[in-house]
Amino acid sequence: MQLLDLLALSDADASIAAGQQKKAIYPEYMSPLMVSAGVKSGELHQGHFSANPHNYLEARNILRH
Repeated sequence: MQLLDLLALSDADASIAAGQQKKAIYPEYMSPLMVSAGVKSGELHQGHFSANPHNYLEARNILRH
């Protein structure tokens, strides 16, 4: 099993530097327009998510008000 989202892809970094677009690994769940509209309406919250690198069951969220 490969965890592509956790690996640094040097080829992708080189293509970005060359002006090419980065290929998405996963399909888009929500468009940026939907996210910004959700934050403005109060339906979604914006903040910082920090996962514990030593325990996958622990994380914390710091929300901006």
